[in-house]
Amino acid sequence: MATVQIDKDDIFYAVQWLKVKLEEPDWLTDDFDKVLAARKELNKLKNTNKPDKLQEFCDNWLSEEQHAQLDKSLCIDRKRREHKPKDKPVSVNMTERAFMILSRLAQQESCTVSEVIEKYMFEHVNCGDH
Repeated sequence: MATVQIDKDDIFYAVQWLKVKLEEPDWLTDDFDKVLAARKELNKLKNTNKPDKLQEFCDNWLSEEQHAQLDKSLCIDRKRREHKPKDKPVSVNMTERAFMILSRLAQQESCTVSEVIEKYMFEHVNCGDH
């Protein structure tokens, strides 16, 4: 059904996009129980690093039209990421233990410490759009 395959770099954006869409009345379906089930399943995937799991969620829950909306949004996000200037690095003071925790998580996620902070803290801070 999907024309765009979700890859690892898409996961964060796709999950955030789906969470917003699932809050819209009747976007997924007018069956409230199904919407709640989809939200619950998506919530389990919010920290996944496996694109195939998110792809499976989309294939199971989204219609062709909804899939097309997600595909279009992912394409736009990919272009934005390609042309986005790199953020200016800053220094942060933290305890050695905090750094070790972040570093280990970054290693497990195959990403940078900055990406770990963005991925795991974004939902807990009201900072607008990613």
